[in-house]
Amino acid sequence: MIDAVQADGSRTIPMFLFKYRPFDAFTESIIRDKALFFASPKQLNDPFDCHIIPEVDCTMDEWRAFCESSVDKFYTGPAQGRQIHLDLLIEKWKKNPAEIRDILLYSARDAMGVCCFSRTATNLLMWAHYADSHRGVCLVFRLGQVAYSNDPLVTIEPVRYEEEYPRINIAHAGIESTLDTMLLTKSKVWAYEQEWRAFYPGASTLHPLKTYHLWGVIMGLGISNEQKENLIEIAKRERMGLSIATRNPNAFGISAEVIRLPEY
Repeated sequence: MIDAVQADGSRTIPMFLFKYRPFDAFTESIIRDKALFFASPKQLNDPFDCHIIPEVDCTMDEWRAFCESSVDKFYTGPAQGRQIHLDLLIEKWKKNPAEIRDILLYSARDAMGVCCFSRTATNLLMWAHYADSHRGVCLVFRLGQVAYSNDPLVTIEPVRYEEEYPRINIAHAGIESTLDTMLLTKSKVWAYEQEWRAFYPGASTLHPLKTYHLWGVIMGLGISNEQKENLIEIAKRERMGLSIATRNPNAFGISAEVIRLPEY
């Protein structure tokens, strides 16, 4: 199996990514409607996640240069309002640097939705934490054809896991680099998740997938016979792949046994 694919001239993404889920009505809707929910970054289960707090210590000249660069990149109002907007940012910084940092960063963060995936489909902890204690499923997404600007997975990036809390100064790094650190940096204790993330405009919203993205479903070790039969019928109807997790007989691990391959 090809393990990775070139998404553009500068980065390589995995051919397959995975999403652990309980097998409930919402998961059935993902399969049926080919749409993914992009949550608000504020809804994630780690209080540090997407909430790195940047430093704001800088000189007035450094802050002015940062404000000018930010206004040039992000200000979309009338031309005559540019200087007013710039002066307002500078005056607010003089009074309360942390407040203006939060306004700039968190308004940008909160305008985006995030959808999380894993690089692995066989992690026992992930099955336990996110897939109803192995009674749920793992959705298999094929990313080999991510190419279009309106594809919700075109922004997919790996999470970076760090031992130390990142130190970044918003005035020195700029908004884009600071947001990148905020949204894609987690403590190393989460490294077992091997997480990749996609971001798309609009928090807490559904976004349709390209039809080729949902490759199949892996059923958990503890899935019920009734749900197994239901998924077999769904896989036939949706012409997608279906596998079932099997217990390794001599090790703490699982494998995925293929029941059917997808039809294209």
